[in-house]
Amino acid sequence: ALAGRTVIWCVGAGLPRFDGPGLQGLSRAAGDILVVTSSSHDPNLLLNRRRWAVPCGAGVVRVGASFRVGGLSPAVADGLRQDAAAMGLRWEREVGLETGVRLTTADRRPLAGWIPGIAGQGVLVGLGSKAALQAPGAARAWARH
Repeated sequence: ALAGRTVIWCVGAGLPRFDGPGLQGLSRAAGDILVVTSSSHDPNLLLNRRRWAVPCGAGVVRVGASFRVGGLSPAVADGLRQDAAAMGLRWEREVGLETGVRLTTADRRPLAGWIPGIAGQGVLVGLGSKAALQAPGAARAWARH
């Protein structure tokens, strides 16, 4: 299904297992997102002040993202709540805390490049807590280039 298409993988832990130079040394860390409902938040307004808040439709807003190595701590959710309030986000109800796995490099710098031996497929990982904001546009620009 991917033959003949340019594919840029920016999916964190969902990155398929590839063997090849440059793809070794990736480690996994966790990122947490607070999910809330807010009837007062503008559904067209993305906030980006240290953390981000993204409207996701039906009054749901996702606030993120933390970066941690190790287990979940109540302090993670508390920090996301404080950051959301500092951005001026008001919410009625917490829906939950989502945790995902992100890939990082040893030097904490992003990794981007074509996957050796797989024509038209590249990898873009290691963007950190703003990856949800940066990766889609960066991947589209790269694929068009």
